[in-house]
Amino acid sequence: MRNRFSRRTVFFLLGIVLAGIVGIVAQWPAPSKTFDFPDCADTTATGLTPEECAALIDLFNATNGPNWQRHIGWGEVDTICLSWYGITCAEGRVVEINLGGNSLTGAIPPELSSFEQLQRLYLAGNQLTGSIPPELGALSHLQNLHLGVNQLSGAIPPELGQLSQLQELQLFTNQLSGAIPPELGQLANLRELDLHRNQLSGTIPPELGNLSQLQSLVLHTNSLSGTIPPELGQLTNLQTLMVAYNGLTGAIPLELGNLSQLTKLHLFHNQLSGAIPVSILQLSQLTSLELCEGNNLTAANADVAAFVVERDTDCTFGVATPTP
Repeated sequence: MRNRFSRRTVFFLLGIVLAGIVGIVAQWPAPSKTFDFPDCADTTATGLTPEECAALIDLFNATNGPNWQRHIGWGEVDTICLSWYGITCAEGRVVEINLGGNSLTGAIPPELSSFEQLQRLYLAGNQLTGSIPPELGALSHLQNLHLGVNQLSGAIPPELGQLSQLQELQLFTNQLSGAIPPELGQLANLRELDLHRNQLSGTIPPELGNLSQLQSLVLHTNSLSGTIPPELGQLTNLQTLMVAYNGLTGAIPLELGNLSQLTKLHLFHNQLSGAIPVSILQLSQLTSLELCEGNNLTAANADVAAFVVERDTDCTFGVATPTP
């Protein structure tokens, strides 16, 4: 009995010792991962031009690549186009960089301008800081530029107006300041312009009325001032116009009645005044209308009042019987 108790005691004490050892080992720092990048001069191994290979390494180093959420293949395999997470190539050139929501920090390196065939750049949903490099304006094949939901600051580079193939420009939810560059009105193929939730000031450039392919214009929650440009009435393909939560003044332009494809019109929480124009009756596709809250608007006539109140419950002006 005494021997059995002793053995139990020994095993008990041994268990305590082993548990302590395991606990100490668990607290040891994991060995840091090493990233062994290829020689960019060896184009046979990398499958890319030296300039594009070097630019990818610059991106990795500038945005704290070792702490990315996903970096499969980076610094592990030489065949970049086949193995590196987020990189898509065609005919030996990078055509897409998709590192959205991947815990990137730091600044966007200007070396990204080396990707002469790049079509899609997705860096949204990270913690990128600093300014948007004006060098991105050299990406002549770029179609989609998504930099939203970061901590970018400074002005929107007017050089982005040189991106003649651009279809989507998303810079929302950053800390961008200054005016909206009128040069963005040169983006003849642009379908979506989303700059909401920044610190942009100044007026809405009338040049945006030149964006004949634009389907969505989202500028809400900034510090924009001045009047709504009547030139926006030229955007006959526009489906969404959201400029709420700014400091816009004056009347609603009657030209907005030309936007026959419009389904969403949000102008609330500005300092708009005057009569809602009769031309609003032409917007037969509207499914979401928010005009009155935070503004000082009246209806041009009873028909306008009935049309608006039916769609915007925050409008409280009286409704008369519509004219036949």
